[in-house]
Amino acid sequence: MSARIHPTAIIEPCVQLGEDVEVGAYSVLGGAPQWRGHPAHPRGRVLIGDGTIIRSHVTIDAPAATPLTHVGRKCYLLHGSHVAHDCLVGDGVTLANHATLGGHTWIDDRAYLGFNASTHPYTTIGGYAMIGCGTPCTHDVPPFVVAYGSPCRWRKLNVVGLRRARFEWLEPAIRDILHRWNRGPIAYGSSVAWTYLTPVFQWYAAGRGRGGRGEARFGGNVNSDLSLQIPGLEVKP
Repeated sequence: MSARIHPTAIIEPCVQLGEDVEVGAYSVLGGAPQWRGHPAHPRGRVLIGDGTIIRSHVTIDAPAATPLTHVGRKCYLLHGSHVAHDCLVGDGVTLANHATLGGHTWIDDRAYLGFNASTHPYTTIGGYAMIGCGTPCTHDVPPFVVAYGSPCRWRKLNVVGLRRARFEWLEPAIRDILHRWNRGPIAYGSSVAWTYLTPVFQWYAAGRGRGGRGEARFGGNVNSDLSLQIPGLEVKP
């Protein structure tokens, strides 16, 4: 099924919509980046994954410093939410009403940002994390947690999100990782759950390999070239 676009929405030529995408009233996709002194990248594109729903008055800006602003598959962007230039948003992400992503924000799969939540530029939100309403995220948020407050701090494990994703079997290992995280460098275990989680936490701890704000707290031996992996994302020159 082709995309369904409200007649009042504005879709710039740099935008590529996937199958079964819905774009609501007065949304603007591919508009100029809102970054003083930085025009849109000359070869920049905005990619919207299959099955993503974009409600009214949503804005997704064209990239400036990189060739891509990306929103993954089956995302849900509610009224008034904003995805700034050069953001990479994974699959199944929800941005509630007026949630705002600063430039170069990376959001991993199935994260949820509540009403009026916001991210500082160059911030990373880990997969399956939930950000509380009105929370300003000025630092990276680990995967699998609930974070809220000002300043933003992760408070507990996102048990509901994990169980909805049928990841109950990972709960003990994640709790162990987060407990040790607060006490300093971590030595990885050998269980199946630890093996499954190792690349996820390496990705976060390595600061995405781009000078980000993530703290390498796993003994300092993580690969600094790790980057966010979005299934199905193909970036062409």
